[in-house]
Amino acid sequence: MVELPETFLFERSEEEMSKSLKFLPGNLYGRHKEGAVIVDTYRRIASRPPNSGESPEIIFVSGHSGTGKTSLVEQLSGEVKSNRGHFITGKFDNLRRAQPYTALINAFKDLCDSILEMGPAIVVKVSLAIKQAVGEQGRVLTDVIPRLTHLIGEQPAVVDANGIEAQNRLVFLLRMFLRSVSKASSLVVMFMDDLQWADGASLDLIRMLATDSENDSFVFIGVARDNELSDTHPFALTFQEIQKQNDNITKIKMGNLALRDANRFVCDEMGMQMRFMRPLDEQLIVFDRENFIWEWDENKIGSKLSTINNLTDLVATRIMKCPTKTRAILSVAAAIGSYFDELTIMLAIKDGDSVVFPVENSEMTSYSRKQIRTLIHTSVTEGFIKTTKVKSQYKFLHDSIQEASYSLLSLEESRSLHLQIGSLTYQNSTEEEFEKLLFFAVDHLNKGSIILIHNEETKMHLSNLNLRAAQKAIKSSAYGPATEYLRTGIRLLCDGDWEDNSDGHWENEYKLSLELFTSLVECLYCIGCLDQVEKHVNEIFLHARCFADKQRAHLYLIKCLTGMGKLEEAIDVGFEGLAQLGEHFPSSGSTRVILTDLIKTHFMLVGRSNAKLSSLPPIKNEDKLAAIRIITDIGPPMFLCRPKYMPLLAFRAVRLSLKFGLCNETANAFAAYGLILGTGLGKYKNGYRFGQLALTLAEKHKTSECIAYVHFLVYSSINPWVMHLKNTIDPLKYSQLAGMEAGTVEFACYLANAMCINSFINGDLLTTVERDMHFALQQMAEYSIDTPRAILVPFRQIVLNLMGRSENPVELSGEAMEQEIQTALMKEQSNKFAEERICIGALWLSDTVPNRRAE
Repeated sequence: MVELPETFLFERSEEEMSKSLKFLPGNLYGRHKEGAVIVDTYRRIASRPPNSGESPEIIFVSGHSGTGKTSLVEQLSGEVKSNRGHFITGKFDNLRRAQPYTALINAFKDLCDSILEMGPAIVVKVSLAIKQAVGEQGRVLTDVIPRLTHLIGEQPAVVDANGIEAQNRLVFLLRMFLRSVSKASSLVVMFMDDLQWADGASLDLIRMLATDSENDSFVFIGVARDNELSDTHPFALTFQEIQKQNDNITKIKMGNLALRDANRFVCDEMGMQMRFMRPLDEQLIVFDRENFIWEWDENKIGSKLSTINNLTDLVATRIMKCPTKTRAILSVAAAIGSYFDELTIMLAIKDGDSVVFPVENSEMTSYSRKQIRTLIHTSVTEGFIKTTKVKSQYKFLHDSIQEASYSLLSLEESRSLHLQIGSLTYQNSTEEEFEKLLFFAVDHLNKGSIILIHNEETKMHLSNLNLRAAQKAIKSSAYGPATEYLRTGIRLLCDGDWEDNSDGHWENEYKLSLELFTSLVECLYCIGCLDQVEKHVNEIFLHARCFADKQRAHLYLIKCLTGMGKLEEAIDVGFEGLAQLGEHFPSSGSTRVILTDLIKTHFMLVGRSNAKLSSLPPIKNEDKLAAIRIITDIGPPMFLCRPKYMPLLAFRAVRLSLKFGLCNETANAFAAYGLILGTGLGKYKNGYRFGQLALTLAEKHKTSECIAYVHFLVYSSINPWVMHLKNTIDPLKYSQLAGMEAGTVEFACYLANAMCINSFINGDLLTTVERDMHFALQQMAEYSIDTPRAILVPFRQIVLNLMGRSENPVELSGEAMEQEIQTALMKEQSNKFAEERICIGALWLSDTVPNRRAE
């Protein structure tokens, strides 16, 4: 292997040369080609002119464990920082997969620190850009990224959003945050390691960041073990979605080193790093002191390697040679995670003035804090862990070392260790400390929870802790991890079988049972598991003591049925709930019934100005508040299935608000009432009046649920009857952004739709209109909002035709759509409104463009 070892060794002393072999990270061998690809890609992006209109660049590095993927990417850090760019990193941890956003939060923390290290002028510039980008919603970000307060200060409280709206709001604001930084300072390179262990919430956020067509100063680098990725793996599915929306992707596959490169590596390590080497106990490679050379037995090496199944086994073999104390501290650290600090270890495993952790044969040994620090230092010098830039924080040198350290524990030992870490973290931390360590502690307790199977009191306590962790995850819009916490809480509550109430959990733990199941219904809806919602709702309906306890589940069942296309069933469920609340509706919406309802509503409004109406007290009757919310939720399916019935819903919601007081949904009711008066009955001034009232109420309550809805109805369908169309465009733009910030993405897309169409009808510059339409359609595709997209597509093709960007100027076929295919698709989806838009657009073109090109 090494023909002339003395070439490398002659300047070393015998003592140095006979020291142990230890391969520490440093130079990369045999990766020049891959390294050049990464550097060239970065330099190409860095040389882009500002506002180039390009999408972010994506680099995906794959390969087996130990092939140098992480080291390859990290070598780019120096060049990025030398160009005053931001190189930010995050690493997913196999043992912390239930903790949402951990890797991304670390990366965004790095970004804040990177900005703060720049000059004062840049810091001020970036801070202002961030504030402008996130508007009044900054608190949403500082709650997730506390370090951001060093840039934008403490932020005022924001109106709570629920469900999908909260998730959409967080994702949108993080997008705006990243976009504002990259545009105000310099290129941002985000490196996410070990994506095969990423949680679902993080993958969704990564997809949205990597496909942000408005951020051309962002590079996303992802690393994953491809041998652990199946076609149905969450990351594989996410990457497929990314590729559909962004083709700026560079893929790098890392294989094994060539023999020549492996030889070079061993030569350099043996010749240049003698004082850091360790002999293999089996004497596979030995130093001949007499002849001043290294010797080895190839047969012995081959025999040894044939017993090693993978890299983890190889590292585990080396760790087994370490003293018991070193192995024990490595096992504890591995159970904590790839990153850990002294305080966490001390807090997690302390017992009085000493530290307790398991060693082989389930023995317990105590060590002082000083001894623990010594063991950590020993692990650093042995090359198993290393320090980070954060004081007293450490990380494993490689995943394989963490995995090997953890693998030394038996199943019983690992459960006992996790239970011990979680229990002592809970017992030895203050309430404030525990809130920060909540996910950490609960994850460890869950991994050891099987030991608690006979302790009913402790199981209920852990079930409550899982509910608490789920609620914290929900606040961060991490519905996937929240779902797992809730399932674990229910398993502990019900001894595994929640459909069997023989243990009496609903009677004995009613409040806990109700909250666990109701929160699970919300999370299942938000992560799209609609087929699982109904059976959990039925469980709540079966055991809930009153309708107030059923209300949240009832509303999510309506949303779920609507999302599944069971529109009539959703309406029926809504009417059943309304009946239980004392609000009965007629079986049909005949003209006579509607006119009677209209007259009732009109007389209740006589003599009440907008000022008086907007100053009505808030509603206090919980049943009537629930009724108004159900009316609001069955509005969309009612519009699609029974549009003639819609006025009855609007009239009832208005009358309930007049009689019992105002709520968030009152603004929606008055907007719908104004639409009926104006567009429906031709009373445009009265419609405009109630539209203005709706805007006032929406602004007063500042609720994310109603802002986008109200602005859409007012500026797209009410105001155009009484003011010039051009006066609706800027409000629609503002409303669209407000809707995205609030998380009401669907109605924000409708607002973008209305803005683009109004701009076109108003005669705005076609190039500007086409650009806005293209961006709006991209945004709708990213969020899978299909209905407004189907309406806007024909309008964009009309614009393209008028710009001369189609073969046949009077046929809606070209870059945006193919007329025959789109028409057939809309018929198949029963989308008559979009189908009509296609026909009307084609007729308008044939009348507007006289010179049809010969076929």
